Parts: sequence; C-alpha cells; structure tokens
Amino acid sequence: ATSTDVTYTNVKYLSDGNGNFAVAEGVQPICFKNKNSMSFTAYYPYSDNNGTVSVNTLGNNSDCNFIWAKADNVEYSEAPTVNLQFGHSMAELRIVVSAQDGASLESFKDMTVSGLKHDGNFTTADGKAAVLADAQAKDWKISLTEANGKLEFKGYVLPQDISSDLSISVNSASHKITFDNNSSFKAGLYYTINVTVNSDNKVNVETISGATIEGWTPVDGGTLQKP
Repeated sequence: ATSTDVTYTNVKYLSDGNGNFAVAEGVQPICFKNKNSMSFTAYYPYSDNNGTVSVNTLGNNSDCNFIWAKADNVEYSEAPTVNLQFGHSMAELRIVVSAQDGASLESFKDMTVSGLKHDGNFTTADGKAAVLADAQAKDWKISLTEANGKLEFKGYVLPQDISSDLSISVNSASHKITFDNNSSFKAGLYYTINVTVNSDNKVNVETISGATIEGWTPVDGGTLQKP
C-alpha cells in the first residue's frame, strides 16, 4: 500500500474464505496515517521473497495459481473498505477425455504433455508471470481423475507462445495439438483439449468455441491432428 507519506510492503493478510481479509497474527496492519488517499496491490499465494517469486509448474502445480489485484486512490475513512478484484496471472490447460461406444478409459488416465516451458517468475509488483528467457520445453507427466463418467485434468501454465511441438502422448502414441485462432497461452485464459475415445481406442479431439467470462476465460480449443 502506498500514499504520499507511507509505503507498506509485503504485509501478510489471511482470508476468511468469504472474501474478507485480516492481518496475520503478530503483523502490523496497514492503516491510513492521514486523510490522504492510498493505493493498494495484493497477490496470492503469499511469499517471503517479495518482488520476484520463482515458478516451476512441473513441481507442485497446484501452488502456481498466482492471482493479483490493484485498487487505486482509495479515499480515507475511519472504517475503510478496500475492494480488490483479483485476476489470474497464469493460463490454465484443461483436458477432458470422453468415451464412445462403450470404450474403456482406464488406459487414458496417464498422459504426457510435451512442448511447454515450465520455468519462470511471478512479479508481485505488477502481477505478471512469464517464462525465463533461457527456459526449455520439458515433458509434463499428468494424471487425469474420473468425474461424471469422464477423465479430467486441470493444470496451470506460464503465459507463453504455443509451440509447434505441442503434443499429448498416451498409450505410446503421440498426437500433435493445435489451437484455432490462438498463438499463445495468455494470463486468465483456459485452454481445453476435448479427447474422445471410441471402442477401437482411436483418439479424436473436438474444436471448442470461446467466450468471455469473469475469472477464467475459455478460448478456441485444441484440435488434434491425426498422425
């Protein structure tokens, strides 16, 4: 938080789960020192290393859901309320596998996604996440879970150009993936690959359309090119 005469940096607050925040135990809270307005930024998850946070999406991917918010020129009040609208700093990859003609999905629970870069940084000052300049694409071994008769996966991806080598491998077969009308993974967007398996274990992927929503925003989805 910043004002004309005070700056607070990396003050740890905790959420009550209902959109309200309270300062962590033993931490000095942010407060107005005078009647000048203040501006606020916030991010999650909290890090002791304020400034630049290292990211590796091959590690504990669930910890990579970085979000960021900014509220400018909040006027002084004896009981101030700061409204923070958080946005996603990462992209999200979703894979949905469906069965046709009584096909079994048992052998499709484990996949490998190739062509993505996983090493990067998240900057707390502006909420930007980006791959490192020297990052190299690495194989990403993922596990899908059963839900409503389908297999599903969700994972966070650093914003980056979509590689021509992007592919998924399952059951020893590799399938190239392209995305219609998109050239990059962008912050706040989710990208869906819909996989359909028939009784002969042949794999097809549908093209999906996009829409704009609050929070995660879907985009035109993956088209698998048959080998």
